[in-house]
Amino acid sequence: MYKYVYLDFDIDDERAKLARGAAFVHYTSLRYGFSSNDIRLLGGSELPRITDFYVGDHEWKDKGEIVVKRQTQGRLILRLFVDKAPLACENFLRLCIGKEKDPMLKYKGTKIHRIISGFVMQGGDMQFGNGSGGMSVWGKPFKDEKGGLSAKHDRRGVLSMGNSGKNSNTSQFFITFDKAPPCDGKHVVFGEVVSGFDVLEAIESAEKQKRDTKAKDVDDALSSVVITECGEYVPHKIPGAGYWLDFPNPDAYGGFTPVFMFWPRVCIVSPSQNVEEKFVQVLSKCCSIVAKNRIGSKEAAAEMVKSNSIDILVVAGVCKDLAPTFGEEEAQFNNMVVVTIPLNAKEDVFASWIKKASWDCAFES
Repeated sequence: MYKYVYLDFDIDDERAKLARGAAFVHYTSLRYGFSSNDIRLLGGSELPRITDFYVGDHEWKDKGEIVVKRQTQGRLILRLFVDKAPLACENFLRLCIGKEKDPMLKYKGTKIHRIISGFVMQGGDMQFGNGSGGMSVWGKPFKDEKGGLSAKHDRRGVLSMGNSGKNSNTSQFFITFDKAPPCDGKHVVFGEVVSGFDVLEAIESAEKQKRDTKAKDVDDALSSVVITECGEYVPHKIPGAGYWLDFPNPDAYGGFTPVFMFWPRVCIVSPSQNVEEKFVQVLSKCCSIVAKNRIGSKEAAAEMVKSNSIDILVVAGVCKDLAPTFGEEEAQFNNMVVVTIPLNAKEDVFASWIKKASWDCAFES
């Protein structure tokens, strides 16, 4: 039995920097002759010019740094092992949803206070944000669960409870960057990452780069990583990958409207490396290519859909008879898209259930 949650991470205030860049384009498009006041619609040759205009604009240059294109996606999808550690899973899920009586009991807005490359990233301290606090949804620490204690920290992406000793679980959690055998038997494993390993990589890489370039002050070197949004993940109702764009809107509260830019997660099924490369060339600019299955195990490909690791299987026409079959629930959402001509892959992906979802995609049909 599983439940799923999503965590959206912002690394080094990239969300605010992108929002600032979008606002600059929105309000100065006529002044600088941009082809659109929507940063999402600007061509590749225009994007590099935005920063030059920004740093030379006396009204905007002191408002802070900007970015004009999101470098990384921000969403992790995690599968919770409800059968192994029901208490830890319930606590984590409720803190992700954030509808407890105490408004402090939520992960939204909290920091990842500990990042050790090659080991773990740790967060969940909504009290102090430094690893010295934490609260469970029951108002007191809860016990270690045997099913979770017996599970191993044997791979990248294991979700486990942080604690200060036996039976001291509250809200702190960690996600492994690699095998972490010192944690076995001491920390309750209650889930795993199923999607967003590129986000883990971005967090780990940003931290390593900061420590390599910063001064001796370790606290100063720590990257700013914040959970900006989180909740229960419902397939086909909530996007599985993408990033937030706070789009300028003078009529909205705060002057902007948050828009989630969805990047479909795909697995490419192809007969050869040559065909695979053609698909990658078309889709890599608008999709998260999670895996490539060159006529491999169709059971493995189907499991990726069922485990919510991907949204769509993009299948070359010559492979359609070898493609996996799905149950009624998956089939109704057209999780498999058969593409005869690789150049049409983007349009065919968009025309699937994604179009019916009416989500803002990072590409146009």
